[in-house]
Amino acid sequence: MSDPGVEPQVEGRPTAGAALAQQISEAEERRAKSRNVRALGRLIPFIATHRLDAGLAGVFLTTAAAASLGLTGAVRLLVDHLTGAQAGNATPQSIAPWFWLLGGVAVALALSSAFRYFFVTKLGERIVADLRKATYAHILTLDPSFFLATKTGEVLSRLTTDIQIVENLLTTSISVSLRNLLMLIGGLAFMVVVSPKMTGLILITFPFVIAPLFLFGRRVRKLTASTQDQFAQAIGHAGETLDALEIVQAFGREASGAASFGAAVETSFQTSLRRMTARAMMTAAVIALVFGGIVWILWLGVNDALAHNLTWGTFFQFALLAVMTAGSVGALGETWGDVQKAAGAMERVSELLAARPGISAPPNPRPLPKPARGELAMEDVQFSYPSRPYLPALNGFSLKVRTGERFALVGPSGAGKSTVFRLLLRFYDPQAGRVLVDGVDLRDADPAEVRARMALVAQDSPLFSGSALANVRFGREAATLE
Repeated sequence: MSDPGVEPQVEGRPTAGAALAQQISEAEERRAKSRNVRALGRLIPFIATHRLDAGLAGVFLTTAAAASLGLTGAVRLLVDHLTGAQAGNATPQSIAPWFWLLGGVAVALALSSAFRYFFVTKLGERIVADLRKATYAHILTLDPSFFLATKTGEVLSRLTTDIQIVENLLTTSISVSLRNLLMLIGGLAFMVVVSPKMTGLILITFPFVIAPLFLFGRRVRKLTASTQDQFAQAIGHAGETLDALEIVQAFGREASGAASFGAAVETSFQTSLRRMTARAMMTAAVIALVFGGIVWILWLGVNDALAHNLTWGTFFQFALLAVMTAGSVGALGETWGDVQKAAGAMERVSELLAARPGISAPPNPRPLPKPARGELAMEDVQFSYPSRPYLPALNGFSLKVRTGERFALVGPSGAGKSTVFRLLLRFYDPQAGRVLVDGVDLRDADPAEVRARMALVAQDSPLFSGSALANVRFGREAATLE
């Protein structure tokens, strides 16, 4: 059934495992070269399915930013009333309307912020739920060759840890980022109206603020991606060890396995520590430069107010706008690291979604005959597993089972018995020869239809979570108790 001494030679036709390994290598190379926020654009189709929530989130983000900026206008009116020509005649009754205005704007800000939080968080949770379902459903369609080249633990890491990072961005960081971006744009627009001169001075300082974002941002992005990859490798190693726990314990390798996992986690932590240091330096540089520039400009503003070149109300409004704008830049600097981290995570998830099974239905699958005849045939089949392309599991193997026949394959371990069933279930395609069910080449049929024709009692059946009855019914959920 198998001949280890003969290597299959299929010229011009790479094995599925080699092709998959090449795809993974290319994906890793792409990740190393390009870690940017464009990966988050792959979330757009998920957002598009929830347009109403996205629209409401956008509305309340805008109204919350507008209410914050509106507070500065109310403060300006109040200060001008207290320091203007009528200042000597001010009474509690005369200034009450300005405080009512301040209170009204504050209420609008509170309500807008509450609705902003609700709709942004709801949208983020909904998108992540859809992403999790779509990713897991897609993983279940991948063939065994994919899991020969990719560790199950790494797949689970992408499905859990990476998507959790995306969730943190969508439910928390993105709300803060968008609100501060609107505050930055709106604040600058208001500042131009209030005092074009001082606004121009602030804009001059912007290149010095943006520089640290570019200098440190690239390093943060690379270290973030490296941390995620190293953690995924650690999870993959843990998954392998737990899957073979009996073997590990039988050979007394518990301490060695724990040490290997601990070393992988420590490596990930050290990389994460470097990332945190770079991000802390970036945040410190941005905040120091922003607020340093604001203090200098406000000093110039006080001189103008003392020289009566602008009113004290205008100065206070500009000062508040400057502080809000500076705070927005600082907050954007802090959340930029979260955006980059989520971009790296989304890129890894996208690689799962982009993976395509090597075994799939042809464009126009040939239907199996009905009713089923129960004929099986294998004609001069040659097959090697993708992980061992030069060691044939079947070499020139032929078999014919007619309708009504009972047939047993008997042989030592490794002879190829299980491989025959894997080919019949079309988990793999042979490199040469044909596999037929009721006269139909399995390459021409839909794998789902082929597997629906088969009844399988596995040698080692895993027990899924749930009741014993649910496990018994796994092959046919509609089966009655009888």
